[in-house]
Amino acid sequence: DIVYLATGLSGFQVWQLTDQAKASAIGAYPLHGLTKAVIAQDGYVYTIDCDEGLRIFDAANPKALTAVGAFTPMGLSYHLAVDDAFAYVTGGFGGGLHQVALTNPAQVHTFACHLFRSEVLGLTIAVNYLYVAVSAGVGVIDMGQPAALAVVAFYPLLNAWAITAVGAYL
Repeated sequence: DIVYLATGLSGFQVWQLTDQAKASAIGAYPLHGLTKAVIAQDGYVYTIDCDEGLRIFDAANPKALTAVGAFTPMGLSYHLAVDDAFAYVTGGFGGGLHQVALTNPAQVHTFACHLFRSEVLGLTIAVNYLYVAVSAGVGVIDMGQPAALAVVAFYPLLNAWAITAVGAYL
């Protein structure tokens, strides 16, 4: 019954759904740049802000989120995917892909960076794989060994800008 909305230059907002036809704003969190994404997972809210990078909020009380962690790559940040132990953030000069450890959200740190050689324009996680959209196609990264992520396939496709997964389909 809680909805988190990335609201661009306004940061992000929290809304509560009282029924299918009625929603009300219960919180607003301004950030300094353009908020591009928000993901709620396992008691936390993760946002990507172009200028501020990854921000992590404790979501125990949706009416009063508490900022608990941050990761700012060198340069702008655009996209975000989160699994159990890592956040995947595109950012930095050239749009590199960063793997950020989340074991302690108050002390996030880069686990690996520049995991893909092209500027990553979109990403999603499905069934132990990270799928990345780049201008030349779609890359598939095996996440089975987090300490040794490996590109296992690449599908050439002109101008892949965004990607999502539903079941066994991209």
